[in-house]
Amino acid sequence: MSLWIFAYGSLMTKPTFDYVEKAPATLLGHSRCFCIVSHVWRGTPEQPGLVVGLVPGGTCEGFAFRIAPENEDEALSATDRVELIRDVYHRKSVSLVLTDGRNVEAQAYLTNLDSSEFREYSSEEKARMISTAMGRNGSSAQYLADLRERLSELSILDDEVETLYRLVFKR
Repeated sequence: MSLWIFAYGSLMTKPTFDYVEKAPATLLGHSRCFCIVSHVWRGTPEQPGLVVGLVPGGTCEGFAFRIAPENEDEALSATDRVELIRDVYHRKSVSLVLTDGRNVEAQAYLTNLDSSEFREYSSEEKARMISTAMGRNGSSAQYLADLRERLSELSILDDEVETLYRLVFKR
């Protein structure tokens, strides 16, 4: 059985691993949400930013990456080092549907709803945070724009991403 990793945010554009196949995929039962406060990578403690997480309910479209068997341990280890540095996410096996109709089991990084970095805000508050935050990896606004671009390449229209993009970039 092959290892697959599901990407729905920054892993879509900057995977932390080598892969042998990349396919558009849908995860049922979870949705993408700007709900993770970023104090380092896309913000600071004084001016926190927001990044996406996977929360229960709905569906989420993204990429599934298939890892070569000889690289599986290294791929999981590298991704865990990025995604599991705090209590923000937990890795879980999920079922995906690829666009070619295949069903695969994949590892996904789901939001820990008990994390102190998980927050629910109004769209206006999210947009304010995203438009003003800058961290080590750049601005939250650039993160939003990059995510929107990746999604558009897949012809995915994510309502929250579009709403926040219009609010942040006044388009």
